[in-house]
This record gives sequence, C-alpha cells and structure tokens, in this order.
Amino acid sequence: MAHSAKRCHYPHPGAGTTGCMRPCADVNDRARCCCIPGSRPGASAGLPLDCSVVPPDDADQVAGRGVPIALAIGDNRDRRRAEKWVRGTGRSLARLVHPRAEVSPSARLGDGCVVNAGCVVWTQSTLGTGVLMSPGSMVSHGSHIGDFTFLSMASRIGSGTDVGPGVLVGMSATVMTGVRSVGDGAILGAGAVVIGDVDDSDVVAGVPARVLRRGSVWGHA
Repeated sequence: MAHSAKRCHYPHPGAGTTGCMRPCADVNDRARCCCIPGSRPGASAGLPLDCSVVPPDDADQVAGRGVPIALAIGDNRDRRRAEKWVRGTGRSLARLVHPRAEVSPSARLGDGCVVNAGCVVWTQSTLGTGVLMSPGSMVSHGSHIGDFTFLSMASRIGSGTDVGPGVLVGMSATVMTGVRSVGDGAILGAGAVVIGDVDDSDVVAGVPARVLRRGSVWGHA
C-alpha cells in the first residue's frame, strides 16, 4: 500500500533505494519513485523539493508541475547522468544553499549546485552546474569551479584558480593561491597541499602534492 504524502521520508537508506519518496526496488521504476536510470543502488538521487505534497503514486506527474530537483549524489559521473535525465523530463535543477553557508552576492552558482553548512564562496567566484560543496569547504575569490566537481569536507580552493569539470577534491585538501588550474577529472588526495598546476586526469597527493598516477577516469561520465 502506498505511503501517505505526510509519511514521505528521504533520503531512504539501504541498497536498492534512493533518496526519494519510497524504496526503489528497480532504478527504472520512475512511475513510483524518483530514481535516476544509471545510478548505483543506494545513491541519493533526485529529490522532489515538495515531496511532502506529492503523492507517491503521482510522482511521474511532477515534471508537468515544474518541481525543481536537487542533485545530491556524491559520484561526479552519477550526478552528471542524473542531470541529463532531469533535463530530459523537462524539470529544472534546484540550487541549494544551507542557511549557515556564506555566499558572496557577487558569486555565481550554476544550476544544481549544493552548498552545505559552513561553506564559504568568496567574491567573484563561480560554481558550474552540479557542483557539490561538502560542509566546511571553501572557494576563494575569483576562482571558477567546473561542472560536476565535488569538494570534500574542509577542502580549500585558493583565489584565482580554474578547477576543471569532474574534479574530486579530497577531505582537507588545499589548492594554494597562485595555482592557475586543476585539470578536468583530476583527483586531489585527502590532505594534499597543491602548489602547482595539475594536468587533466592526474591523481595527486601529499605535502606538497605530487603526481601518483596519470589518466584517472573517476571524474568523467
């Protein structure tokens, strides 16, 4: 029997579910939940922001009502696939900014950005589509964060840095001011201190950061 609208809970834990109105036995069961095709089981997929007023059995009608969808999926590839699916349904992407985040009025946030508690986005910075900032992360002034990049907790991006799309910035990693670019799909290990430019798809770690591997595909769809 279907849950009532007021009993709707998300995210719903457990394998084979997503953060949506009800458990998802099948990620392709779009008529009864908000699963995103191609997402891994257990991923926190698109959430209807007015879940409390949308009956579960009518979830497939949300598109016609223009309800925005939040992309809160940690894996850059899944988030990119989710964005394509959401666009295909005619829905819009929500920008979510926590009340305890600080975002400069001159900063620009792309569609689908999620800025968590304790984050700081300084003046003249830009976040591309689907950027996910974990609690306590920071983007300094004049920096650009590419589409579907993930900033882990307490990570720091210095001023004037161009971070490419699909980058993973590990927990407490720091990109120092003076670094011009971090290439597409790069991975910065936890606690890394990056003092020089990073090429596309490089994996770097350490203090100061050095290249551990070239040709990572983590950040690419």
